[in-house]
Amino acid sequence: MGSMKKTFILRFKPNTVDSFAILRNIAYIYKSLGEAKREYLSAVQIEGAVGSGDRMIAEITADNLQDFLELINALPAINRTNVRAYDVRGLLLKTYAFSLPPNGFKGVALRKLLPKLVKGVIVVDSALTGDTVSSLKNYAKNKQMAQSLLPLSPVSRKVNAIAFNTASAQTNVLTLVNGSDKEARVRLSLYPKIANVDMGQYFNAPFIMKPFTIVKINLNALVGGNAKGQAFIGADQPNVVYAQVVRTSLEDLTVKYAAR
Repeated sequence: MGSMKKTFILRFKPNTVDSFAILRNIAYIYKSLGEAKREYLSAVQIEGAVGSGDRMIAEITADNLQDFLELINALPAINRTNVRAYDVRGLLLKTYAFSLPPNGFKGVALRKLLPKLVKGVIVVDSALTGDTVSSLKNYAKNKQMAQSLLPLSPVSRKVNAIAFNTASAQTNVLTLVNGSDKEARVRLSLYPKIANVDMGQYFNAPFIMKPFTIVKINLNALVGGNAKGQAFIGADQPNVVYAQVVRTSLEDLTVKYAAR
């Protein structure tokens, strides 16, 4: 793939506080064939995000993907960020500190940060409680595919829900991350319709998550391949557990839904 010539920040600021807008950037990926010729490989939709000084958690997907961490400082002042990488067991692998210039950007390939290809989580903490945005870009080595992943969303003290749908040969995997340095008590409940029959509370189980660990649950294995419904997630502490459902089709089309 050809090299990126420029990196910049696109900022959208509404004129009124009650304005609503969705900001997206579509990046196209080409393979350079020389002499102004190129071959289209893929495209990635990059969602705009509102910056904050809150802790941000993103999953390291590894496998055959290359992960790039991107940090944006949308403040007019220098913002120092602390980046930590943990494996799926919650073991700290590396810690890095980055100084982001005013309205600045930092992009780094995780293969340069981590000693080897691993699965786990990236934890980003900012020194300033302002507009910091992070995301992970995934570029496949052997498939024409790219993804842009915003940080996972934390669930509050009350129960949060995610929709799932195992029909149409979709694999639904629930990913839970404990984004704190303390144990978290979590309860998962499933309320599916199986073959259009309302099953009520079909699954209900509590479990404990160690600090910075990941739990992945194959919902297809619990409700079968012809079900749709809601997964309810509750935690004993607010804004500690991060959750999403990843749906993957037979064509390797992947869609991620965050807890709300």
